[in-house]
Amino acid sequence: MEVTSEVGRLRAVLLHRPGPELENLVPRDLERLLFEEIPWLPRARREHAAFAAQLEALGVRVYYVEDLLRDLAQDPELREAMVDAQLEASPIRWEPAREAIRRCLLEAVPPEELPEQLIAGLTKEAVRRWKEAPSLSDLTSSRDPFALAPLPSMYFTRDHGAMIGPNLLISQMTHEARRRETAFLRLLVQHHPLFRDVGTWVDEPLPTGIEGGDILVIAPDALILGLSERTSEAAIELVGARLMTRGPIREILVMQIPVRRAFMHLDTVFTMVDRDRFLIYPGIERELRLIRLIRDGRDIRAEVTTDLPRALARLLGVDQVQLIRSGGDDPITAAREQWADSTNVLAVAPGQVIAYDRNEVTNRILRREGIDVVEIEGSELVRGRGGPRCMSLPLDRLPLAGVPQGLPGAPSRRAREDGPWPSSPSSRNGPR
Repeated sequence: MEVTSEVGRLRAVLLHRPGPELENLVPRDLERLLFEEIPWLPRARREHAAFAAQLEALGVRVYYVEDLLRDLAQDPELREAMVDAQLEASPIRWEPAREAIRRCLLEAVPPEELPEQLIAGLTKEAVRRWKEAPSLSDLTSSRDPFALAPLPSMYFTRDHGAMIGPNLLISQMTHEARRRETAFLRLLVQHHPLFRDVGTWVDEPLPTGIEGGDILVIAPDALILGLSERTSEAAIELVGARLMTRGPIREILVMQIPVRRAFMHLDTVFTMVDRDRFLIYPGIERELRLIRLIRDGRDIRAEVTTDLPRALARLLGVDQVQLIRSGGDDPITAAREQWADSTNVLAVAPGQVIAYDRNEVTNRILRREGIDVVEIEGSELVRGRGGPRCMSLPLDRLPLAGVPQGLPGAPSRRAREDGPWPSSPSSRNGPR
């Protein structure tokens, strides 16, 4: 498995089916758990299943986090490791409470149900019988009924990490509400056979926030990193230094975007849709700040740049690139569609993307520019503030033809291919 571009033909992806964690959302916890609304689970699951089916119709192998975790949960030692990793990533530090939760999960929950239970959350009521004496939390369940909180954002697997060449960079989530999510991915990389040949760029959890929605692998030796609400300067410096001194990266373009909930990650306003074409929300163009990180011998040099198309062309080694503006010339339409993740499209091949059908103007613009848009429904999924790119962690892409593949430890194992897959029956082409 390896990823050396944003648009090489997608071969394998990691997803999570929305589950009971969405039914454990209550209005008072929406802000804390990073939601504006409560998705309707049956419809969200149908929409997500259609998304996965569309990926499979396009030749993509789909893996589910929960299925892989169930494989591990059959082993008693790994089952304990899974619970311990979740407790370690939680804010719970009082040992009697941790031990009661641990016993409840390992003794009362069947192994095949353990991953779903950990993601759905565990109530204080379920844990109470495993305690020798009542604790403070037992008497405050009206304030918060959960001993382990639900993880409703779990279906946004993109944020958990990024394959960069043959290795994973595992994220460090900024908000406490999401920090347990990446513990699952770390456990899978360490123990599941699927990841036998996959290493990690940083072995230990990072001390500061960086999330996969801010990472774009646009070439074998170049990255774009978003400096956003969820990714910090310190994380970019740490990760950049690791990838540029020990890894394949020669240059990183840092795109600083406004710190707003609407623009939580770079991929909510900017994604790559073809070998030399990008989709951008025009509402952020004037506020962008661009900084190049350049490998200069053993040092890393930072410099400000002001010309986004030129900076992108330099990263790709091409004469010029095209910026396609989501929502067209109407700022009202552009803002409305950006809120519904019009720019958060998933490239499945050069010039072919999966997008929400509700973003009619942006999809029409993409088609006018020759991009094959495969539409999916997302009326409930979008309530979590994420689109097709957010909901998918690419594990394997074919290298782009004509692009040097010089990654250390990643010999070419496949023919290089270009061009989109043939459109599936549910792809809607042409003007609406």
